[in-house]
Amino acid sequence: MDSCGKCTSLQSLWNGWETKLRLYLAVDHRTYTDLHDIAVEHERLAAIALDGDIDGFWQELASHFQSALRG
Repeated sequence: MDSCGKCTSLQSLWNGWETKLRLYLAVDHRTYTDLHDIAVEHERLAAIALDGDIDGFWQELASHFQSALRG
């Protein structure tokens, strides 16, 4: 997949999740009091997305949500 295809795929992922994430953060915003904590918790997810690894992104996202729901 060329870089334009990766961008399109990432944009599609973001379009599907943006509203859901905004709603979640609106309800659970007290969990995140420090922006640095948010960045650290999402660093691996962002790195995988920037690499364009769609399958890896989905796997990391699933793991991310499982650990967040436990916390």
